[in-house]
Amino acid sequence: ANLDSEWKVIKSYYRVTCLASHPDKGGDAATFRKVRSSFETLRGMFEKRALDSFQESQARSTKADFQRNWDASKDSYTPSYGFYEAAAEVEVPFYKVELAKSDRSACMKYGTLTQKFKDKKCPIDGDTKFKTTTKYYKSREKTHGDGFVTISMTLIKKGMVRIGMVDDQTFTYGRWCHLECWRVPYKVWAALPGQEDPRSKDPAVIDLLLRGMNEVLLTGIFELPDEDRMRLVRHVMDPSNWARAPKKELMPKPFAEAPAPPSGARGDAPAGTSGGGGGGGGSFALPGIDGVDVKGLASKILAAVGGGPSPESQAVVPKKEKFKIPVPGQGLAKAGCMDGLTCVLTGIFPEVGGGGGLNLGKDRTKKMVESFGGRVTSAVSGKTDLLIVGKEPGMSKVTKARNQPKCTLIDLKQLADGLAENTVPLAIEKARATDMKIDPDAFSAGYALKGGFNSLAYRSSQEAIDFAAGLTAGTPALAPKEAAKKKKPAAKKAKGKGKATAEPKAKASGGVKRKAEGPAEGAAAADLTKKKVVELKDMLKMRGLPTHGKKAELVQRLSEAASCNFL
Repeated sequence: ANLDSEWKVIKSYYRVTCLASHPDKGGDAATFRKVRSSFETLRGMFEKRALDSFQESQARSTKADFQRNWDASKDSYTPSYGFYEAAAEVEVPFYKVELAKSDRSACMKYGTLTQKFKDKKCPIDGDTKFKTTTKYYKSREKTHGDGFVTISMTLIKKGMVRIGMVDDQTFTYGRWCHLECWRVPYKVWAALPGQEDPRSKDPAVIDLLLRGMNEVLLTGIFELPDEDRMRLVRHVMDPSNWARAPKKELMPKPFAEAPAPPSGARGDAPAGTSGGGGGGGGSFALPGIDGVDVKGLASKILAAVGGGPSPESQAVVPKKEKFKIPVPGQGLAKAGCMDGLTCVLTGIFPEVGGGGGLNLGKDRTKKMVESFGGRVTSAVSGKTDLLIVGKEPGMSKVTKARNQPKCTLIDLKQLADGLAENTVPLAIEKARATDMKIDPDAFSAGYALKGGFNSLAYRSSQEAIDFAAGLTAGTPALAPKEAAKKKKPAAKKAKGKGKATAEPKAKASGGVKRKAEGPAEGAAAADLTKKKVVELKDMLKMRGLPTHGKKAELVQRLSEAASCNFL
């Protein structure tokens, strides 16, 4: 178990223990205060990354940190029971606040159709840039009919505060909007004092509460400059910026006691601790005023995530070596040893930790590469030097990398060893000589869409899959998207006529199985070519198919779907 796995379990126990001991439901106020102070102590350790795991900090004293959090909570506002109930369902921070890194992200709060998109709150001045998009609206009112509507979206300027939502598959943040456009969700404003409470007008109180939500509901608060953080505070304080509360009020859940740890957890709570709900033997208890018992807490965490081997298995199961991220300046690791190298990541990196879903470990791996001078891009091209392959890699990126003579496939351990020993060129040379082999069944399923997962491996022939896996050599089998990008034949002039005619377009095989095109399918394709690109993309989106590519590719994709009875 790594620090992130332990932290998820700590948050889970913390939320449920708060529900069991909350004063709104008859819990003891002192016990609740101890639970919150304990959590703030552990949160400080997690955010500062002052340790690799809680188990490795068994001898660490936390008494001073706990006492500081205990004193700070003396007159602090206690969020309502409803806030903890709403937060109990959130596995990762649902929102991220940060300063825009470029001028390319568009504010997704572009207003409503009924108001002709004039009700958006984006800060607009003479330097504001826009981009247009087209969206299909279904008729729900008599004010408009079905059809496509052109929308003008405001681009968020670099350095402005923006807020994004997490994607439940990739665990990355998107759908960005200006701070001024953000509707503060119920999960956030439920933690604030009521409007009749004088503390609701105190920015210091609201600032403290928002800080308490960091890594729980929000993330990035501590990275904001003070001035921008106070802008966020003022925005959250204003009830006119709040989103509506759920129609059905959250009903209190009957917790008689705090949850018992999973089977296998041993050890009693240390003296002076509280179970937060009266739970008897075995109930999970957070530490009390005498300080956090990291050893006892870590044993429960490891048992919960399956990280602790049983005494019977310890003699036969060797301890798994923990991956250590190399850091410039430590040992032989030398800063700048990846200068000039362009890298792309594919797959997930659970040994590194951080993030989740399809983005598991990628942010920290990217940070590692950049700390040594390397550059990380999102797509494989002729300029790519390294494709860093993790678990469950994407077949599309692997295929493109094998088609690039300059690109070398390398796994994370090979690269990390080269960085730690300052032998990166040698590690790359070894990786190129061994020609990485990948299990054909290990390719990622991709992103879940309405029509299924979008993995290239699910729509490719076995020949193309074997080539991507490195099991076959010879002429590279192009992926469909790459085949579609092959240079078109030059147009030639017809004799006796001044018009140019193009040669018949060759089909891109790419290892994809296709059926012969019949008369009905040919007519359907002809009808599709008459449609606009935005219409084709909406047709693909409604059917859960990829929407990238030029018009010819979109028509081809829809024609293939028709032949498979997808339309």
